[in-house]
Amino acid sequence: MSGVTQLHSWPSALNCLVWSQDSEIAVAAGENVEILIPNLEAHKDVDKEASPHLAQWHDIRIQTNIFTETELPTKQPAPFRTFSTGEEISLSTAAALEWSPPGLVKHRRCALGVLTSNLVLSIWVSESNPRIAASWRRVLIVNSELERYFKDLQSTEGKDSEYEQVERLRLRRRVRAFSWSPSTSDSGPSTTVGSPLNWGTYLLAVSNDNNEIVILRITSPYDPLSPTKEWLVKAIGHFQVLGNSSSQVQTPGTFDEYVQQQRFISHLAWSPWSGGGSGRHQSILAYASNSELRARNIFGYTQRNGQLSISISESETIYQAVNLKYAGPLRWGPQVDGRDRIFLVAFSQTDALCFSVLETDASNFEMSTHDLDGRWDAISGVAFKVLPSKDVLVYFASLLSTARAPTACLRLPLGESSAIPSPSWQAQILEGQALFSAAHDLGGNAVAKTWGLASSPLGDLIATCVSLHPSDMIEYSTANEQKSNVALSSLSDTDGKFALLIGSTVDVSAETVLFSVKRWFSHNSETAEIASKSKENILKEIFHSFGIDDSSPNLTSQIGEDENFSLFKSLKRGVYFPTKTLRDRYDVLVSAICFPGVPTEVQHIMITLRVAKEVLKLPNRLCDNSRLSKEILATYSILVSKLHELAGHDAAEPSDILDGEVEECDICGSPIKVESLDWARCAEGHQFARCGLSFLAIQAPGISKSCGICRKQFLKDEFIAEEDDIELNGAASAIGTNDTSTLDASGSTVTADTTTEGPSLVKQGESANGHYAPMTLARLLFSACDVCIYCGGKFIS
Repeated sequence: MSGVTQLHSWPSALNCLVWSQDSEIAVAAGENVEILIPNLEAHKDVDKEASPHLAQWHDIRIQTNIFTETELPTKQPAPFRTFSTGEEISLSTAAALEWSPPGLVKHRRCALGVLTSNLVLSIWVSESNPRIAASWRRVLIVNSELERYFKDLQSTEGKDSEYEQVERLRLRRRVRAFSWSPSTSDSGPSTTVGSPLNWGTYLLAVSNDNNEIVILRITSPYDPLSPTKEWLVKAIGHFQVLGNSSSQVQTPGTFDEYVQQQRFISHLAWSPWSGGGSGRHQSILAYASNSELRARNIFGYTQRNGQLSISISESETIYQAVNLKYAGPLRWGPQVDGRDRIFLVAFSQTDALCFSVLETDASNFEMSTHDLDGRWDAISGVAFKVLPSKDVLVYFASLLSTARAPTACLRLPLGESSAIPSPSWQAQILEGQALFSAAHDLGGNAVAKTWGLASSPLGDLIATCVSLHPSDMIEYSTANEQKSNVALSSLSDTDGKFALLIGSTVDVSAETVLFSVKRWFSHNSETAEIASKSKENILKEIFHSFGIDDSSPNLTSQIGEDENFSLFKSLKRGVYFPTKTLRDRYDVLVSAICFPGVPTEVQHIMITLRVAKEVLKLPNRLCDNSRLSKEILATYSILVSKLHELAGHDAAEPSDILDGEVEECDICGSPIKVESLDWARCAEGHQFARCGLSFLAIQAPGISKSCGICRKQFLKDEFIAEEDDIELNGAASAIGTNDTSTLDASGSTVTADTTTEGPSLVKQGESANGHYAPMTLARLLFSACDVCIYCGGKFIS
């Protein structure tokens, strides 16, 4: 697929490169963030300039440094004690990036956290098609919630003067570092590509200028288990970090003494969660003060609706006296199946440090170190790889010395024999440096600045972000001439065979798998015979890696579990997890790249039949107050009846196998027969496409979405909610209440609005005996089937 992609900008920060679980790469580039989205169309490598519509990447640029007066009100100048060049006179360039776990955004995509140099943390999402720059927007500013949270807290803390409270609040609302919590989803007894049983809870840790770390919960309007109308961020706890008293100057008088003060936490790293199957999750939050590396345990408890309630350990563990502020990043390695320890990697000015920590106890650790070869420049990127032997490798790059550094890869835990020979991506940087020197006649006087390093979600690729410069002269360039290269290099050593290097539990999207398939298949499909054999090998590898386990126990409801949540999980497991369905879905997915012209109708029909049978198992009460649900149920009944007639017979044309009338044409009012799985036609000849999930006719523009991989059309969740709202509101009035409030994960009351833009498993009303009115079949179906049921792809609209 791709080798090197050129961006028309220079990075604006170290660790500028992040890779999402959806295979989207984001680069911090000054006033903008560049987002590279892989083109998953079925074609071989092409020249981007000659065929821009067939480019290997969709390059999206979003400007992140512009804030409105409403988003960021003008601040009065701060006194010297609380003054910050970042907040006061910053250009608001992108300073740090991190993708959220998948599932938070519309169509179950990842959100992007962007920390700008004015100490403001924003959450950016795409709400329709991520390949269109206009679809990206800022939905949250975390600083506003910090101000609200601490303003309420300060009213109970003490009797400081109003001036002191204002200045302390100024410090508390600034964000210095942040870290997303890894995914809290629990896929149950098996896993699959595309959609876990429960996407989990989305948490964020931030540090401020008052030596405090705050845990926040992000709630999306597109989460079917969260009854909210809009994006919300809520602080659910915080703790103070006290500096090392021996390094503090009580009354600083010089600039150097002010710099030495413990003002903020410079690094945060949140470890993967463990123990999810027991309902009690645990993870570790590591953080760095000016002179020490510390950690605390974080505990999560599963509630009846699948969300987590969080508690923070009061005990603190000090790992090492080390200054990380200007040395390099702080990173947790991936979880490795069968091991109860995870690695925390940090960098001082002279050494790489590795802490082997027990997953459930931050205080149980072992430390090892390795020399950094005397390099003086800061570490600019870290990536991990899990070997088939379950050994963990850490790759790291430094700003100026990466190309020729003796050590760029270490085996964990560290020791004298940890160093690994130079990886291929290091040679790729040297090659780019040589080409730059030759192109500009520099006689070898060129230097490569490595700004970031990131591994792919499956661990089979590594990306580097490099800018090239002359080394023996003053460089002058205009903004138009500033360029950087994002290069991909393979980490797999499989002798040319297709392999998915999965050494940890991750929520794998279909887009991520297809990205690896396309890159490998483009080099292993010279002839039709080779292509067919390659597809067979790819499917075998996917079957081996994901969810082919007939012995998996059936999913059962947990004691005290919310009834709607239990139905949600049961339907989702029946739709996505059966072995035969997985095989058909993976076949459709891989065929999109390997044989895009070969029909997959048989797989589509079998998936449809199995989904229909699962829907027909749902309680009839789900259709009581919903005409739309009754139409869906009737359509599925007809489908099952007609598809069973085909069993053991030669395949017939779709128009010959289905018959029946369920809905009416919105144009002429004549009935629409169920004649095909793909199209609908009324008696007067008006023809429409059919929804790939409800199999109802799509009779109006703007009410459908499509799969980003197989292009199958589906009704939008917003349309389903809107169609149900009138009847459900009437039903709520009939039982004498329209109260739809419920408790969120922190115990606070959140009020649900039945006009929410996304689907919602909101309780629709409560009767006098305390029982909630049931959820409709339509909403339940579209909430559970949150990725394409045919290939696992995510939707675009």
